[in-house]
Amino acid sequence: MSLYLGLDAGGSSIKGVLADRDGQVLAMQRIPYETMHPATGWAEQDAEYWWEATRSILGHFVEKCPSMKTELAGIMVSGMVPNLVPVDEDGQVVRPAILYRDNRAVDECKMLQERFGLHFLMQDVIPKWIWLRDHEPEHFKRTRLLLGTHAFLAYRLTGNPNIDADTAGLYGHSSFDAESGWNETLFRKLNLPASVLPPHYLPTEAVGYVREQWKKEFGIEGDIPVYAGAGDSLAAILGTGAVHKGDGMIYLGTAATMWVLEEELSHMARKLIFGSNRLHFVSNVLAGGDSVKWVQALMQISDAELEALEEAARRIPAGSDGLMFLPHLLGIRTPVPNAMARGSVLGLSAGHTPAHFYRALLEGVAYSLYQGYEASHRKAERLLITGGGAQCSLWRDIVANVFRLPVEYYEKSDGALGLAYFAAYAREDFSDFSRLESWLGSSITVMPDSANSECYKREYARYGQLDQAMMESYPILVQEE
Repeated sequence: MSLYLGLDAGGSSIKGVLADRDGQVLAMQRIPYETMHPATGWAEQDAEYWWEATRSILGHFVEKCPSMKTELAGIMVSGMVPNLVPVDEDGQVVRPAILYRDNRAVDECKMLQERFGLHFLMQDVIPKWIWLRDHEPEHFKRTRLLLGTHAFLAYRLTGNPNIDADTAGLYGHSSFDAESGWNETLFRKLNLPASVLPPHYLPTEAVGYVREQWKKEFGIEGDIPVYAGAGDSLAAILGTGAVHKGDGMIYLGTAATMWVLEEELSHMARKLIFGSNRLHFVSNVLAGGDSVKWVQALMQISDAELEALEEAARRIPAGSDGLMFLPHLLGIRTPVPNAMARGSVLGLSAGHTPAHFYRALLEGVAYSLYQGYEASHRKAERLLITGGGAQCSLWRDIVANVFRLPVEYYEKSDGALGLAYFAAYAREDFSDFSRLESWLGSSITVMPDSANSECYKREYARYGQLDQAMMESYPILVQEE
């Protein structure tokens, strides 16, 4: 029986899942990694660690499921996007990867606007590439290939430079077009070498086959295609079963994101997915799940103590007795980007407890997600939720009531599992996504509560007022850093 491998390199860990045609999970492993913050607003990771973690996962899977040696039919990759991973002529990483949520290129974005009339976002690769040229010229000169997260993993697996067309479109402005490719005229104008940019592929196209040296290391036989894949939002969409028109997907991972489908996924999956203009990115909280990690570290509590804190927070009324958390620990991306924004806790009183603080944090992330969704003017008919944060039943309840929509959660929900399914789809072993639901198993649906929804409607309005009021303070706070 054919086996399919999904590899999902998210914001805080890489996860692999090996599944058979019926969706039975034969092996699963998650390996965490750290994000480095060398300066305020910066975010970096060691790409070599991503690769070593991938090798560890492959070795573990072969040991756990020996039939993988002869039955592995395909590998699908995804990763956080858009990241900047500079690689030298020997295929070695030049410096730590600069992540999508890194805000170092503020001056570069301003320069591009003022000098060239080009509007770039803080997440875009081009401003960070210019930062690399101007601040680390030796690293810039050594760079012979500019990759992203999952493109780097596919490159190491196959030896072939690559990028999926959807991720290439996230480099910024008019840097890439799916039909004409990289905009070399723009790169000449910006004095950036287009020669280091890799060839692009559709998500279901194979960028190559697993190299002989890795097949020998793991005892794998045959030609194993590695597919281009797409950003980790694709893994989340597949892993939640959000494949129908009107589905809204919320991913509560390191960052919290939301997408809305205005078309069946099967109608666009063999073409551009995120560039289809039918799948819309509507909201992003850079420190979504990271906010929970932050408060856990701040309070110095264990995972077991965090569960107890959640139970205590459930007993706090909706609205946290007036306590408000603005979750801008890493700035704001939606609805209006603001790299200078900082997190805030407002309305503290002597009666507030750690449980109030925790609930306010969960509510703040939900408000921020809803703020982007509201500004997008897109409409979801139901929400499907995934990511580590989705395991928190209180957070699911809060999201349902803030959005005033049913929230569906598959306990088996998993991005890497969704990617394994997508590998089978790329091989044309499946013609559509009708079997994905059976892979994901049973689901839990949370319906909004009318009283809590009304409370959150009022609290969300207050959130918006406080969020706007804080905008004038951020430049002052940043000056003090």
